[in-house]
Amino acid sequence: MTTYRYHKLTEPGAIRLILLQPCADIDSLLHCTLLSTSFTSCHNNLMDKYIALSYVWGDPALSRLIRVDGEAMYITASLDSALRHLRDTNRTRLVWADAICINQGDVEERNQQVRQMAWVYRQADHTIIYLGDGTPETSLFLKAFRPESPVEWKNSSLDPALDHYFSDCSSDQGTLQKAKWQLGSKCPSSYSTLKPSIASRILTPTGAVDIQNGQNAMDSKVEVAAREWILAQPWFKRVWILQELVLSRDPWIQCGTSVARWSSLDNHISDIAKERSLKPEEKIVQDMGKVRLERRRWETSKDIYRFPPFAESLYNLLKSRKGFGVTDPRDMLFANLGVIGQRQGPLQHTVDLELVTVDYQKTEVEVYFDLARFFLNSTVGFGLFSLLDSSEQCKEKQLPSWVPDWVSSPNPKFSRVSDCLGIRESPTVVVWASQSRVAVCVGSFIGEVQELEPIIGQSFDPQIAKDFSELVHRDDLSIQDLLRFVKKSFEETYQQWRHVLGRLIPDPGRLLREFEKHFGIVGDEEVLWHKSYSSMWPRDSKLNPKECLIARDINSTIKRFLKLGPVELRRICKDAWYSDADSSNEFKQLHSLLAQLVFPSFMTDGPNLFFSRRMAIIGNSLTAIVPGDTNVGDAVYFPDGTYPVPLVLRGVCGEIDAGLDAEIKERIYEENCGKYASRKWKKAETVKHFTVVGECFVEGRMGYMDYNENANFHILALH
Repeated sequence: MTTYRYHKLTEPGAIRLILLQPCADIDSLLHCTLLSTSFTSCHNNLMDKYIALSYVWGDPALSRLIRVDGEAMYITASLDSALRHLRDTNRTRLVWADAICINQGDVEERNQQVRQMAWVYRQADHTIIYLGDGTPETSLFLKAFRPESPVEWKNSSLDPALDHYFSDCSSDQGTLQKAKWQLGSKCPSSYSTLKPSIASRILTPTGAVDIQNGQNAMDSKVEVAAREWILAQPWFKRVWILQELVLSRDPWIQCGTSVARWSSLDNHISDIAKERSLKPEEKIVQDMGKVRLERRRWETSKDIYRFPPFAESLYNLLKSRKGFGVTDPRDMLFANLGVIGQRQGPLQHTVDLELVTVDYQKTEVEVYFDLARFFLNSTVGFGLFSLLDSSEQCKEKQLPSWVPDWVSSPNPKFSRVSDCLGIRESPTVVVWASQSRVAVCVGSFIGEVQELEPIIGQSFDPQIAKDFSELVHRDDLSIQDLLRFVKKSFEETYQQWRHVLGRLIPDPGRLLREFEKHFGIVGDEEVLWHKSYSSMWPRDSKLNPKECLIARDINSTIKRFLKLGPVELRRICKDAWYSDADSSNEFKQLHSLLAQLVFPSFMTDGPNLFFSRRMAIIGNSLTAIVPGDTNVGDAVYFPDGTYPVPLVLRGVCGEIDAGLDAEIKERIYEENCGKYASRKWKKAETVKHFTVVGECFVEGRMGYMDYNENANFHILALH
């Protein structure tokens, strides 16, 4: 049992540091003393700098003994291993590790220490990211990253084989674009222009670029085995580690006693990304590197308005890491606050930042409730509802239906409607009922769910994405080839999904015959280019409204393909359609369900709009794709009347407090509208009480809309 007793930290900016006693025997018992100091003292100490430790706590049941000031303390096996491998044979080492340096049983101290944890990693001379004991392969892998001389200390994320081709000086942009066309993914995006001396010579007579790979490749099996072992470690999927990495001035990776700088791994993954699509675990490293770079830019920039407001940045970060490992669910918020920094941008609404401060006296439900309220009051707005999945209603946690559960994550094949459409967050008007957890907004009624098909468990055919990638990588790619591929894909996809689509999606046979008739699929490339860029089709065709909707999606996407060109198409083929945040929104503005089924499959066999959802009929004739747990009779609304993604809502069962409706109307008048009430709120006289089921896609009704005077507006009280 632990017998160590902590002394209170009273000085402002106070922290504790571990003085880890030296020992030559790695198996001998750990001994240390705790030093109470402050950030000011650490900053002014030029000789004794401390190392901050970043690690995964591991199973608390697997405890190990350490002697702290001669007293017994029990720590997890993972921390025990980290300290043993950090321990020097001759010198005392100064180390910060949260499990020892913070009194975990003192909530007040824990709150204070977590709030200042960003400074712990900023102030540290180095941060050691301890991943575990490692393997012989990881030892060789990390050793290969270590520089042999000070000349090699300069780190660069740019490909040295390309560096002499580019500079920041001006040159002929036409030649630059042609060179970038041929370089494709090997052309670093940071290079804006070609060196004049190279611009006219970079292309060979065949149009290719002769670039030799200058890297000294280790044995490929060793490299793969080491990389897979490293990236499989739970450290990369834990919540706290991102703050620890992003705020560290000099992070290092350690496996056993082998170390290498984080930047070496980051650059290694960047090199892989130039050659092939990254695996999910590799993408995590790339994303972490981007967040670290963004934080550095923000800290050094004099123009804070170049960056998103705090609420948007926090939301995007939490969304990208939703479902990552965390021992305390409250840390999903607390661990990420320091990563962003409370920047204020031009679109920042006045919100109560007290809702998102570190406070371990709050329960998990209170933390998540306040966080959701914070986002709804900010520029994130109704974008928050995209994170509500059927698996996240969390009745056992007693969360309101509109509050996401940040520790759960959907199936990786599940895609959010907002992501499919490239919808950005937008400000909303939400009113709050006092002493309740009811969020109130206005909504325009679309209709009730009349019919439902079975839940869809089918995924994209991976062969389509492979065939499209092979097509766009052909040197002799023509518009005819592209048009034929589109026609073939619609035919084959409809046949593969016919049992799922049923009678709700029209057979595209007649549509494709009109398509072939218009384009000809044969003939002069210039003629096809002109026809593809014209808006004539399907203007003069005899297609019905549903077929015309599909035809317009086909026409707009082909135009986008031609505008991008082969090189850019090759680049985006390496990334999932929905996960590429840099992809143009034009790619995602598909209004028909069949087009949503076909075109995304060109780019990925992963997340899709249909997986784990149902086909449905809304009102009299609207076709939709709705959450899997939707029931017949559920209502569909556009929140705020103009937000582009509809919500499926379910009427609240049981009696509603008689005074709640009156209070809601009073709040609307006092807090939001008054005599200056918008037309939407004035028209919405009836209060309807719902729980949120989730987002849906209503064919032909997606996208931002103007105010419709004839819309049926209601006041939505979301429980």
